[in-house]
Amino acid sequence: MVDDEKNVRSLLIAWLFREGFLCNEADDGAEALREIGQTHYDLVVADLRMPNRHGHSLCQEILSQGDRPRLVVVTGVDDPRLLRDLRSRGVDHIFQKPVDASEFVSRIRELTQSSASSIHVSGSRSRAASRSNADEHDTGEDSRMPAVALLLHDMRRAQELAAQLKRESLLPFVPESTDALCCLAESRHLEMLVLENSRFGFLRPQDLVSHLKSSTALTEIILLGDENAPPGAVSGGPSAPKVISRHASDAEVVQAVRGKIAAMNRSRRTVSPQARELVRPFASLSSAQQSLLKLAKFLTLPESELKPDGLADEVMADADATVEILRLAKGASAGLRGQIGDVMDAITRLGVTRSAALLVCSGIKGAEKPLLRRMPLPLREWYQRRSALNAAFAAAFAQKYFGLSGDVAFIQGLLQDIGIAALGATFEDRYARLVSRARACGPAHLHVVEREDLRIEHSEISAALIEQWGLPDEFVRTVRFHHGPKAGGTETLQVIDPMRIAESVADLCDNRHACRRQDFFQQLVSCCDGGLEESLGGLEGAAALASEIAQQFRVPLSDEPLLRGIFRELRDPAASTAI
Repeated sequence: MVDDEKNVRSLLIAWLFREGFLCNEADDGAEALREIGQTHYDLVVADLRMPNRHGHSLCQEILSQGDRPRLVVVTGVDDPRLLRDLRSRGVDHIFQKPVDASEFVSRIRELTQSSASSIHVSGSRSRAASRSNADEHDTGEDSRMPAVALLLHDMRRAQELAAQLKRESLLPFVPESTDALCCLAESRHLEMLVLENSRFGFLRPQDLVSHLKSSTALTEIILLGDENAPPGAVSGGPSAPKVISRHASDAEVVQAVRGKIAAMNRSRRTVSPQARELVRPFASLSSAQQSLLKLAKFLTLPESELKPDGLADEVMADADATVEILRLAKGASAGLRGQIGDVMDAITRLGVTRSAALLVCSGIKGAEKPLLRRMPLPLREWYQRRSALNAAFAAAFAQKYFGLSGDVAFIQGLLQDIGIAALGATFEDRYARLVSRARACGPAHLHVVEREDLRIEHSEISAALIEQWGLPDEFVRTVRFHHGPKAGGTETLQVIDPMRIAESVADLCDNRHACRRQDFFQQLVSCCDGGLEESLGGLEGAAALASEIAQQFRVPLSDEPLLRGIFRELRDPAASTAI
């Protein structure tokens, strides 16, 4: 989508996004040509009057390409001679502004469908040339198999593993060098990379993965090395690398690959391609944020496996994480007295789960900053208040009513609405108006209004974003389905109940409509033992606990007087004012 007017681009992208199209955008012709040179597109929509290479020049360049995308012009220019020239050169369709939404979407669908049929019949010579090595395997049924690359020093073992993986209906590749691996990753998507955790020439594993990162953002990594040592700085896939012993049997390596592939398949059913495409501009993380977020795996471990030295080893392997845990432990909100000597001392005194949760919270707050900067100010302020409410009350209800970890629930609550920030950063004022409409209408739920308007809801965007950030699959599924039927299983999935109650509290802060009060009562009764009256009697204690937890995580609540008034009304409906 090429137009120098941001509002026009956003509107057209929103129309197409609702119909399942994945769109990238550029604000001038020069940027568009760079994008087209790097990525294959099925169709380009371009304006004519733009800086840095106007639309007519852009169209000429695209039309001169052999394997070109379909080309549509959307313009306010009323020059019959210019428009005739574009049609004669081969532009597929021209829309005059203002554009009718249904006509625009219908024509785009026709063009992309006819383009797909043409490509299926004729193929693409230029892309085929660059993919010749990978295409030896990539035909018929093979093209649908998960692709696994094995880069080991022992080529004989790599070939033997490849033969076993092929018998498991996987598509193995054995590159002979790091250069061959890079070429392979550029030519096709790799679901899995099995990598020996040692140097290849001058390249360490983390250097190699970092070099591949643009191609392997969704590639899982298995490291063969010392299983007692942390993976260090190796990161880049949708979850933390799995480390298994380099002395593991071939059968154990194959089993590890199958387990990772199965987890990826579950995740793919959880998050749609549209959601992944929307969050792609926000998926990149700094090395410091990566090192903090990867510690979320400690929040999914059973209590028997939570060892201070295990977390301390991972924290001390990264300078950023080391500095952060010491800063957090010495802060007044941590409640620790006396001098903190070192990382082990900090983790022992805070507790493993609290330490990991504090570090992950810092990583989340850093990762969401680019989204916040792009949101309209009123929407950003509302989102930050809502996010704090969700996190603090999910933690308080989990701890008080369910006997679950408040620290795990806090992180889940902090993540559950982060898709709102991504939608706000993408659609800006349009999404701000949608939120205002949902807040003002008492019976309305935000995710229902989103589904009607955008054909997607923020819980799916949240799940897509935290998947891209590499948080555990349990977090992805919990956040994705907290508006729908609960999946049973681990403690992190059980956190759905307190997350839902917390969200109903946040909804009441927006609008104390009778429908929202009833929603809150239903959530409380369905999830808590002891009946409604007893549960309501504990609300003040839950609010005090939520405030205390928020302070400890340095995410203070700003709506405490409003909350006291709401809880007073819930206990005594006669005290409620007319809405």
